[in-house]
Amino acid sequence: MRDAGHVDATLTMMARWRLDALSARLPSIGLPVLFIVGDDDRAVPASVSVAEARRMPRAEVAHMPGLGHLCHEEAPEATCRIIEAFLSRAGV
Repeated sequence: MRDAGHVDATLTMMARWRLDALSARLPSIGLPVLFIVGDDDRAVPASVSVAEARRMPRAEVAHMPGLGHLCHEEAPEATCRIIEAFLSRAGV
């Protein structure tokens, strides 16, 4: 957030995203998928990830209470534990 150039570039990138085609294909993604969401995310509310995960046959949502959009940076060790548990369940 302190680097205005980085913020501008990120916002420009996101403004150009066209996600309709990906969204339409979500039900056909049969691989295990993990959404890790910070429950206090103000950029992408957890409810968005929960709704999209419900459209996928093998998707899971892991909630990180009290954390925001960068939950993986706020709690990297906890994030790693979530990923490791998911990979173990998925047989990877």
